[in-house]
Amino acid sequence: YHLLISASPTHQLHLDAGLTVQGLAGEGCGHVMWDEAFVFTFFLTKFPKVCQAHLLYRYHRLPQAKLNAQNMGFQGALFPWHSADTGEEVTRLRTSEDKPFYRSQRYHVNHAVFLDCWRFYLRTLDVPFLNSVLAEMMLEIAVFWLSVARLRERDGRYHIFNVVGPDTFHQGVGQAGVTDNAYTNVMAVWCFGIVGELLAILAPEVRTEVCQKVGWTEETARKMEDVRFKMAVHFNKDGVIQQFEGFSELKDLDWDTYRAKYSAEFMGRIGEILRSEGHSVEEYTISKQPDTLMLYYFLSPSEVYDILTQLGYEIVENELEFLRKNYEYYVCRTSHAMPLSCTILAKIAHICGKADYAWDWFTEAAKNDLFNKQGNTPAGVHCATMAGTLDLVSAIFVGFKILIDSVVVQPALPRHWLKVKIRKLLRDSSYKITVTKKQVKISLEDTAVKLGADKTVEPLGMPIVVGGNRLMISPWSTVSVKYSKVTTVRHLFELMTKTKFVRKSIVNTFLSPHPMSTSIEHEVEVLKHALQTLQGVPTTESGLSQLALDNRKRINLDLKYEVTELLKDICYLEQGASQLAAQYMQSACPQFATMVTDGVAFLGGEDVWFRNLITDRDGTINNYCGRYRTSVQSAYNSIFLTRFVRECCQNAVILTAAPLQAMIDISVNPDNTFIYAASKGREFLDRDMIYQTAEMDADQKQLMKRFNTRLKQLVLQHYEKLTMIGSGLQFKFGQTTISRQDVSGSISPAESLEFLAAVQALVKEVAPGGELGLHDTGLDLEISPTMADASKATEEATFHKGKGLEFLNRKLGLGVELGPNLICGDTSSDLAMVDAAMSVCPGHTSVIFVTTDPSLISRVRAMCPRTLIVPSPDMLVTILYEASVLKYHGKGPSPLETLDLDDVNLYQPLFSDL
Repeated sequence: YHLLISASPTHQLHLDAGLTVQGLAGEGCGHVMWDEAFVFTFFLTKFPKVCQAHLLYRYHRLPQAKLNAQNMGFQGALFPWHSADTGEEVTRLRTSEDKPFYRSQRYHVNHAVFLDCWRFYLRTLDVPFLNSVLAEMMLEIAVFWLSVARLRERDGRYHIFNVVGPDTFHQGVGQAGVTDNAYTNVMAVWCFGIVGELLAILAPEVRTEVCQKVGWTEETARKMEDVRFKMAVHFNKDGVIQQFEGFSELKDLDWDTYRAKYSAEFMGRIGEILRSEGHSVEEYTISKQPDTLMLYYFLSPSEVYDILTQLGYEIVENELEFLRKNYEYYVCRTSHAMPLSCTILAKIAHICGKADYAWDWFTEAAKNDLFNKQGNTPAGVHCATMAGTLDLVSAIFVGFKILIDSVVVQPALPRHWLKVKIRKLLRDSSYKITVTKKQVKISLEDTAVKLGADKTVEPLGMPIVVGGNRLMISPWSTVSVKYSKVTTVRHLFELMTKTKFVRKSIVNTFLSPHPMSTSIEHEVEVLKHALQTLQGVPTTESGLSQLALDNRKRINLDLKYEVTELLKDICYLEQGASQLAAQYMQSACPQFATMVTDGVAFLGGEDVWFRNLITDRDGTINNYCGRYRTSVQSAYNSIFLTRFVRECCQNAVILTAAPLQAMIDISVNPDNTFIYAASKGREFLDRDMIYQTAEMDADQKQLMKRFNTRLKQLVLQHYEKLTMIGSGLQFKFGQTTISRQDVSGSISPAESLEFLAAVQALVKEVAPGGELGLHDTGLDLEISPTMADASKATEEATFHKGKGLEFLNRKLGLGVELGPNLICGDTSSDLAMVDAAMSVCPGHTSVIFVTTDPSLISRVRAMCPRTLIVPSPDMLVTILYEASVLKYHGKGPSPLETLDLDDVNLYQPLFSDL
């Protein structure tokens, strides 16, 4: 309401009036200030004519702005901090502490004017207005920055002296202003970069005319490039941007002491408090409102990062980590004495990935005038804060971002908001955007049109990108896009589960015994979207991804497996097996092709055939992942393995120590192809998908079932986060494992011990007679039945994969004793499988081990002379795939001969010499 009554979309152009600080709400201040940069965002995508009128207000006072600069000894144009009718500086001195230069040294008002000029052009593409009004103002402002920047001989950098930044607490001690306010300097460099784009956009005749009017010469352009790469910015010893030169040498305020002494309302007036005690805020690292952090309100983290590195400063963190470091430093040194403070910090907290803090800052900003938080609302509302709060809804919660050639929507609704509807006017096209928890709906309700080359009418709408989908919305139609966003560990699990089903669909399509009639383009796009989502997760300087474990706790995760396997799948599905090998496998091992050829020969070339393939999973036929629940099998991996099993094997067994359900949840192999054996072989799913287990005492089985039910209730009600770290919650055959901590210490020691005590109490409650034993590894709790019979206890404790293989051979009639067998593993626990096979079939058992450990290599070769050592799971599955290709081409008609090979490209070798 207050914003709408402050301007007239229909009459503003004729009023010669700008957007004022307090609108029409009061008599506190009717001037035009830098607040326009915050109010502009509200009007620009609703009533752009209001913004045009405001820019005309500035343009009509450009001659006075040039005179302002001249009176201070500079060139170009300097718009006043407070502007009224004439464009002269009309700021009044309000306290005895105000200094004569206070009002004239706040050069950053020029940044607001320049920013609004450029934003108006990008949103409207109004070339005539750019040519006649905006270009001249922007160049005059650039000339001002060039004349203000002074070269200091001792460091060879340009400095801006005697300046006051957004933080008005620091006006200089013994001098007019401070030196090298970071916000002022970095934004000036950004301004120079935009001027380069501006000059390239202008038509030659317009460029010549404007440059002559401004006095822009080749010498001016050369100096701009020099300043653009040599501007000074200062950093403290920890690599944090200094608000100005010497800021970090000031004293830190003991905030705790003052908060204990004064109420929260008074802390916003810390300047007056210190003055009453005979001190000055100039002595302390206190900011009245965000100053350095203001950079990230108007520029993206990558823009700030690129400018600083372009200036030659070395930053060890990535762009987001660097932002977070600066945020953490300054947020606790800001007094929030200005209403804009909360608005600015809400947006920056969101960029940092601190959703809860962003919400807290947002609500504080919204309360400002409703509850008279600053004590001055009766004198007039704060239009910039109000507009900034509305912009937060659009920019943060709807995630509406306008780029040069498109619009991006990346929603992040607060957890208790169900829906947001907004309308935006973009280049004369009116869009309605509805964001819910599940989808985004976009409607183009009204649009400007142009006449195409064929005399047909074409809409002028902008492409809108949602979840990686680039959409062109037709007039009077609605497009809905479902989206996913990974901000928590739970989101990660949900996303990877979705990729499991998509990948399984792809595998089934590829391996179908019928010609491919189903396109997989949609599935590939889904994988691409999943990849983009993962790549959008904030990362630390070491490359770890940061996700929320609960409302306040964030943990660092290595998502290399999830991201890399998606990249490999997309490469394989779009470019084929040869490009997969070239881009992702050969680069990791220069001898890859030679070793694959040798591996195929080791298996027997085109005569390869095994009665049994018995293999471990993780680290053997599947690359390692830090979390079992997200180690979803890749489509290419499944296709490679299934090809080998169908062409070269009678039985294929995947034998692991993990629980069966967990293994099934992450596998994408076709049904009725593999035998899944879990818990070291004591439970399995045969090729007919029938579940079978080893024998277990009925009472113990019932006891474990009862305990597992109670444990699951306990975890889901109070400790669900523990299922998302480390081993998680695993129900194995005869044993249950639950994490209470991980190697990164994601759970607080107190909470971990609390959970340990809760499980101990549950064990005693369910089995008061000691029928259940609990083993604490420090990270995991392992619960299993205790054995009254000592011999059975020993057998249970020493059960290994070798015994599991013997059990499977008896139950399923694998014929391991007949051979030939191929045993694959990667750790010492897999040696038991080798030993079991060699004990019954020493002459027809071959082994492939994935390891680089010399000791392990010696042990496996001592057990089986016919052993091949490879360095990676990718090498192993590629050898199997190439062997299947050779087998197929070297024999008669295949049961898969009806497959459309041109479409599927399944039977093409990776290496031509094969």
